[in-house]
Amino acid sequence: MDSTNDSITVGVRAAEGTSIPAYQTAGAAAVDLAAAADLQVGPGQLALVPTGLVFAVPDGHFLAIVARSSLPKRGLIVANGLGVLDSDYRGPADEARVLVLNYTDAPVAIAKGDRIAQAFVLKVPRVTFVPLEHDEDAASRGGFGSTGT
Repeated sequence: MDSTNDSITVGVRAAEGTSIPAYQTAGAAAVDLAAAADLQVGPGQLALVPTGLVFAVPDGHFLAIVARSSLPKRGLIVANGLGVLDSDYRGPADEARVLVLNYTDAPVAIAKGDRIAQAFVLKVPRVTFVPLEHDEDAASRGGFGSTGT
């Protein structure tokens, strides 16, 4: 196993009856996030699934929230593709929640404790954006699908 990864500490406050996330295997890249309450997502509807967790992510990092590979089997997807929890989103009521979409024609039940997403922490550089000027004869690539399908 490669032990060159830097280790960081993330503070977590868990609501009563909610567990602090933990890696399920030594090689896991992410921790699972579970629903903190029972809810039902109607057909074609969005729902914010509470996790009961507030994270204190270190400055210069963010917590990424992504779907578990099994989520679509249930008829759900993480609606925004990638949830970003910033390092300054850590107040007492700043609970991590997962936005899911039921893409089926039937209601989907989520039970308290169901693992619905994964989370991992990434380091983020602070970027300075500057004006960009193109040469008059610079070519454009054409955007989406410009290299073929």
